[in-house]
Amino acid sequence: METIVKLPWPEKNPVFQRLAEISDLGSLSREERMKYDEAIRKYRDTLCVMQSQLDEGIQIGRDEGIQIGRDQGIQIGIEKGRQQTLASVARNMKAQHVPLDVIASSTGLSIQEIENLS
Repeated sequence: METIVKLPWPEKNPVFQRLAEISDLGSLSREERMKYDEAIRKYRDTLCVMQSQLDEGIQIGRDEGIQIGRDQGIQIGIEKGRQQTLASVARNMKAQHVPLDVIASSTGLSIQEIENLS
């Protein structure tokens, strides 16, 4: 720990000086060691709580993202199914020689879309 004392850090302040003083845990008094151990326990507990909260937040975000993706997928599937149904109805009407303007008004498809159906 002599290195810390020797370094010309502009940040060198009482905190770093105290760190250099307690670098050797064996030099701590019984009371100082108990305070040190308690501070370490609190620090580790805090880290565990923070990590737990972070993990929980990530899981909640992941679950919500999956649900949003499912909902969007369902909506896209419904819309594709609706378009396929309309195209099928339009094809059948076209095969029965129903006028294109009637097919367009019945299905909501444009005349261009109806003409392109095979």
